[in-house]
Amino acid sequence: YGTGDGGDTFYMDSSLKTTLESATSKVVREETQQADVFHTDMSTAFNALTDGGKILLAKTYNIENQNTTWDRKDGSGRVTITRAADFKENLINVKEGYSLTIKGTITIDGGAVWNVTSYPSTNYPSNLTDLTINYNTGIQATASSINVELGGGLTINDGVILCNAENINDGGAISNFGTTKIEGGTLQSNMARNGGAIANYGVLEIKNATLTRNLANVKTPATGVTYGYGGAVYQKKYTSLAETSETLKV
Repeated sequence: YGTGDGGDTFYMDSSLKTTLESATSKVVREETQQADVFHTDMSTAFNALTDGGKILLAKTYNIENQNTTWDRKDGSGRVTITRAADFKENLINVKEGYSLTIKGTITIDGGAVWNVTSYPSTNYPSNLTDLTINYNTGIQATASSINVELGGGLTINDGVILCNAENINDGGAISNFGTTKIEGGTLQSNMARNGGAIANYGVLEIKNATLTRNLANVKTPATGVTYGYGGAVYQKKYTSLAETSETLKV
């Protein structure tokens, strides 16, 4: 399934063909230039995208193997994993007892399309300065991009980007109930009710990473501006947060 923009796009799981063709409608018809290509596992799709490209998911990809690693080395082209149109659930779910490590030139894109508008402080209470409100004209999800179940593990390394996720619930890019280590990479332009980038209910360690332009529950002026908790990280009480502050940029 060629995009014509220097890379290919692949759908996961051939059983999704009918669903994808109806759900993605205009986007698919505009981009299709060759026969659709489907893969049943992520490694096969990565190997096929030798020059980079896009992987569309129309259902949650479950990690059910021990010590799964997705490693995209420099020079092999960036691969973006994103939602097919109208898919609003977790892109990736790390199940109990299993782990996923993501490293290299891999982007997990939640499918939000941001339109940025500035509003003067006169529209808001006097203690607020000028604000920039992000309107999403893309996918507003009902779950984070990556969910880590209790007993599951996630590690994010250098080169990885988690971006453009809006979740009406907690955790834009990541909701963590297990153990998550952010050991590099960038989490940017994510939004959720609480925890624009990450909602943590388990064990979370962050070092040598950049978290930027993440928002907690910012609504449009028409409905009022409501702030949630944790633009970058929402830390639920009774959980553990290990943070190396001198190497964390928020």
